[in-house]
Amino acid sequence: MCLREWLGLLALPLLLLVVTASACAPFGNAASVKTPASGDATISLKPSPTPQNLSALLQAEHLLMTTEHPPRDLYSLVQRLKPHSSQTLSHRERSTPLNAHIGQEDQFWLINLDSHRYQRIRARLVYITPHVYMYVEDGQSASLTALKSSADLFEERIYPSEHATFGSEWLPGIDDDPHLTILNATGLGNGVGGYFSSNDEYPTAINPYSNEREMIYMNLDALLPGTADYNSTLAHELQHLIHWHVHPTDPGWVNEGMSLVAQHLNGFSVDGVDRAFLTHPNTQLTDWSDAMPAALDHYGAAYLFLAYFAEHYGGYPILKELLSDPADPPASFDHVLARHGYKDRFDDVVNKWYLANVVQDDSIDQGDYGYASIQAGVSVPTQQVTSYPFTMINSIQQYAAEYYTFEPAGQSGTLTLSFSGTPTTPIIANTPPHHSHYEWWSNRYDNMDSTLTRAFDLSGLKGKHVTLQFAAWFDLERDYDYAFVEASTDGINWRTLPGRYTTASNPNGGNWGYGYTGTSGGASPQWVEEQIDLTPYAGQRIQLRFEEVTDDAVSRQGFALAWIRIPELHFEDTLTSDNGWISHGFIRSANLLPEHYSVQALVYEGQGFSVRRLAANMVSGQVTMTIPDFGRKVNRVILVISAWAVATSLPVRYQLTARLG
Repeated sequence: MCLREWLGLLALPLLLLVVTASACAPFGNAASVKTPASGDATISLKPSPTPQNLSALLQAEHLLMTTEHPPRDLYSLVQRLKPHSSQTLSHRERSTPLNAHIGQEDQFWLINLDSHRYQRIRARLVYITPHVYMYVEDGQSASLTALKSSADLFEERIYPSEHATFGSEWLPGIDDDPHLTILNATGLGNGVGGYFSSNDEYPTAINPYSNEREMIYMNLDALLPGTADYNSTLAHELQHLIHWHVHPTDPGWVNEGMSLVAQHLNGFSVDGVDRAFLTHPNTQLTDWSDAMPAALDHYGAAYLFLAYFAEHYGGYPILKELLSDPADPPASFDHVLARHGYKDRFDDVVNKWYLANVVQDDSIDQGDYGYASIQAGVSVPTQQVTSYPFTMINSIQQYAAEYYTFEPAGQSGTLTLSFSGTPTTPIIANTPPHHSHYEWWSNRYDNMDSTLTRAFDLSGLKGKHVTLQFAAWFDLERDYDYAFVEASTDGINWRTLPGRYTTASNPNGGNWGYGYTGTSGGASPQWVEEQIDLTPYAGQRIQLRFEEVTDDAVSRQGFALAWIRIPELHFEDTLTSDNGWISHGFIRSANLLPEHYSVQALVYEGQGFSVRRLAANMVSGQVTMTIPDFGRKVNRVILVISAWAVATSLPVRYQLTARLG
């Protein structure tokens, strides 16, 4: 599980629990769900947008799809926000290799992921290969034979396999040494198999808990060296190490999916995460959760999609090209597909993948409807419908699918399927405050640094009390992702400014002064009125900046602001225009996007089927499909409903009706 900067943490007991539970469930071509009562109920959806409003919505969508996600540069952050640091920054901390030798003892920082506390330990180097330094914590017993077995397997199979499939880690790296340090230790946390921390790729001047090495941490409390589980975890974590170097801004779902592909390609189990997802297909592919058991569903979705993409579009080596593409998904997928001459784009691949998850037969139509190398042993559950008329009101996640099976049950005629979905969706779960119809939003991505900057002339306010006021809304990963308000008199050196809702606490090294983290206004995010004292800058020309910095994983909804005022300057901004603000990553919008729906039907005649695919009307969110000869030539219809909107992770509601006439 990718948790914050500790990419690839594995919750082993929970994985085993899910595997056991799945093994007890009946397997088959389709699991049935009880049919709800039929009827003619209607759903109250949001009003359909006018053509003018739709144009504005499409512009907002285009802006979101084309706005860059500025990458986090920790060296720049230190220079801007901690300009008086006494340490000299260097991207490489050593000019000569470590020249480590067996028997050598070194000190390491490690974190307990239950308590979130760091501790300093000593460990001894017990084995060396051309690319591995194998360390064991002092006082812990581990079989040297088993450690050698895992290190040799890593050297001979895992390392070359992943270099061929994904690329290379940073070589020679921050420590100027081609060896990876594998630290075998205890106290990493309950259920933690292992992790990679990008903290170690930076000098201690940036993160005081850095070990300044390319490292993988292995938990002796959970794993025995020499076992398949231990070796599988090494394969998983090596991919994260490579991924950080090749494409650090990739979203967590791509990163985690590739680590599971790494396990699979090296011959290891993926611990049932494929089955976990297939039993919960209404799981957003492009989102991530660190909460169990939802995390297992996201693991499975990412793994199966990337495996499907690789198997059907050029083979697993295409993942190396995908990873090295400078764009972020979905554009990176589109670039790779186009370079290889495929007409399909990301959304086309996703729609075909939805069908493959219910059919799971790669012998049909050049293998489009299954997996060549994966046998999950369970298909997605479908809602079985045998009584008409039928109505279902439900909600669906973005980039997810729901499945319905329609059977005649002795009836015949023309089957009419009518779908109606909410035509618009918010980007994040708020409404701009009543003072403004618009808001600035920081965007949402891993390893991102978004800024919003504007110049203000306070030279006429010398000796006066000056305040910055604004409405703030934030949903940030607590203690790992932060937003800031900053001021600068020269545009080079910046200071973070304290407010009512900021904190100076910095438990994990990610707070650059006074930052916002967690949720605004309580357990769920609410708009709050913030006030910042600008009196120290009265009488000067300054720049004000809003900035959000995220870590490597688990990005939440982000930071939003509206109704910006400096009363003493008679400045009030309701955000009807950019009004002098310079954005890098921030988006100004009404927090509304068009929703896209796809309705696909597998129409069975005998054992074979044909595919019909329709997109819902973007103004109404509606689409109707008619299937003649239902109950005569057509003996079954599987309907696949899916939805997507860029950037958001909020579910949408829909209504499905079926009539037989």
